Order: sequence, then structure tokens, then C-alpha cells
Amino acid sequence: MFEQNLQRAKDPNTPVEELLQLAEQFPAEALANPAWMLPGSEQAIKHLSPFLLLRALRAWEQVPPFWMGILANVPYRSVRLALTQKPLTADVLSKLVQDPDPEVRARAWAHPESQREPVRGLVDLLLDLEQDEPEALARALDYPPQSQGPYMKMLLAQHAQTPEAILLNLAREGRPLVLRSFAQRKSLPKSLLEAMWPGLEANPQEADAFWERTDLPASFRLRLLRLLPQRLNQETLSILSEKDLLQLLDGPVPLRIALSLQDGLSVRILEALANDPEVAVRAEVARHPALPETLRRKLQQDPARLVREIVQRRV
Repeated sequence: MFEQNLQRAKDPNTPVEELLQLAEQFPAEALANPAWMLPGSEQAIKHLSPFLLLRALRAWEQVPPFWMGILANVPYRSVRLALTQKPLTADVLSKLVQDPDPEVRARAWAHPESQREPVRGLVDLLLDLEQDEPEALARALDYPPQSQGPYMKMLLAQHAQTPEAILLNLAREGRPLVLRSFAQRKSLPKSLLEAMWPGLEANPQEADAFWERTDLPASFRLRLLRLLPQRLNQETLSILSEKDLLQLLDGPVPLRIALSLQDGLSVRILEALANDPEVAVRAEVARHPALPETLRRKLQQDPARLVREIVQRRV
């Protein structure tokens, strides 16, 4: 059975669905199978775990050409790190020397083939951009857009002299690490903030990088709060007007809960929260230490038993 399965792992006629199972026992042979190059295998490739990819990489002396481009783009840092230790083509190294992860980048820059052109010139360009050397920006902008990797785009997003049209295009791409790089710019015009917004909504974890900036318009900071309900606290509340708070009442549930936990809310805000369609919000209002008597009586009649019980316990 062992020998039979090994032959099946090598046989180009073996379906990729079967190769997925055989890869558990024979990762190097199963993943080197040319069947992965056939149309329709993309979904099967997505089901390969980083553990299997690493096992295959460690067993291969030469990475199959088909896999080089795929592995350079997988979201698994450990796999990309292992790939940098293998003999690689200039095309693949050009991707890895622009990897968003600094350790992957460093290993790719130290790769023997990175000392040769054209990769050597690309590494020099990235170093010059890091150090803001004269002419580096012009050289980067002349670099083919389809060959600009994540790290070059991160550097362009940070560069003070990058043309506005380029910045807007980068912002509209919505790449998380590029969005984070924008937060390091000295200037963030309104047009750039608007171009970034869809990307921030899709990647709210990147929004926090902008919160500490003091130069953002108040309206944009209110929008950030919708993505960062954990930032709503007494300090934030002290700089928000009642009009501002009213704009948060149609925000996501975690934001409305965070608001209902704050001290110093006006009766108007508490009343709005007491009418919130979400039980969890009304429950927090019922616990509020400054709950007016009129709202307490209202919540005693709340349709949710939990809210009624919280009010009753406070009587």
C-alpha cells in the first residue's frame, strides 16, 4: 500500500482532491505533481495547510517552478521565510525582497541571487527609498506598477513627495499594511482620508493607527469611533458634543454599548439608548448610575426580561 500510494502521489493523472490526502503522507511528491498546474486546482491549493507546505519545502532541494510564484504570495509568514532559503528565480526574489514582513525581506535581501541584477538594483532602490535619498522617488515611480510589491507601496505611501494621484491610487487599493503606512505621513488631506475610508472599513484593525493623530477633522474621528468602539472612554467623551454623540447612535452595537457605559451622558442620549433596538444596549442603560426616574419606569416595562430584571434589582 505504501508503494502504491507513493506512485499515486507522483502520477500526473491523480486528481488534486486525492493529492490533498496523499500530501499528508508524501508532501514533497504529492505537491510536486504537475496535476496542480491544471485549471481548476486553485480551490484545492487554498486547502493546503502551512504545515504541509513547510514539509514539502523542507524536502525539496529545488522548488518546482509552478510553486515558486504561489508560495511567494501565500499569507503564511513561516512558508515565505522557508522559501527564502531555497534556490530562486529573479522574478520570485523580486517579490520576496518587497515582502511586507521585515524578516522575510531581510532574508530575501541576503539571498545569493539577490546580489545579481536585476534584483540587486531593486534592493538598492528600496534602501534608497528608506533613507530618502535624492532621485529615489523618481526611480520608484518609474518602476513598473505591476512589479511594485507591498513594501515599495508602503514606502511610497509614507514618502512626503509622492504625487497625490499615486497616493490616491494606493489608498483605493485598501491594502492593510499600506493603509497603516499612511498613518505615518505628516499630512493627510481630506481627499486621501476619503480614498482610504473603504479600506479602513474593510480592515478596521488598521484604523487604530490613525487615532492618536491630532490633525484629523472631527468628523473623521467620529467615523473612526465606529470602527474603534474601544476608544470611546471618558477622555474621548469630554471632547464630544451632544450633537456628536447623537451621530453615534446609529453606529454598530459595540459602539452603542460602549456609549451606554459612559458617565456624564445627557438625558437625551440616555433616552435614545433606552429606546435602542438591541437588548444588550438597553440592559447597560438599565445599569447606568445616572438613570432618570422616568427612564427607570420605562425600562420596567421593557419587552426584554433581562432589562426588566436589572431595573427591578436596582429598586
